[in-house]
Amino acid sequence: MLCHRRQIRLGLRHALAALAVVLALGTAPGYGESLADPTRPPDFAAVGGSAAPSGPLLQSVLISPERSVAVIDGETVPLGGKYGSATLVRIGETEVELQEGRDIRRLRLFPGVERRAAREHPARSGAAGNHGPETKDRP
Repeated sequence: MLCHRRQIRLGLRHALAALAVVLALGTAPGYGESLADPTRPPDFAAVGGSAAPSGPLLQSVLISPERSVAVIDGETVPLGGKYGSATLVRIGETEVELQEGRDIRRLRLFPGVERRAAREHPARSGAAGNHGPETKDRP
């Protein structure tokens, strides 16, 4: 019986020690704080861009033969649908247009990024696949 009590006391000590460790870790600074997502792009304003755009933010577009929708501030809006008091009148690959009365507001997926036509590189103007000196076939 005495041996059994000693085992119970020893088990209680281990349980209390484990509880103390858990409580100590629970109060450690930084514990429980959310970690930054390493796949998230850097904050646009923090890398020298302009401040975040005010007003609605276009987050995504989906264009398919069956339907076209835009995600504006987390809300999925179909073409012709309403976002607040405005109507979604056009969906493009990188922008949408909202019409409210006579006013049209253009929202872009990547504000501050302009699309430009690519220039042809002079070295690439030759035949495709020609990457080195010519070789002759051996008989």
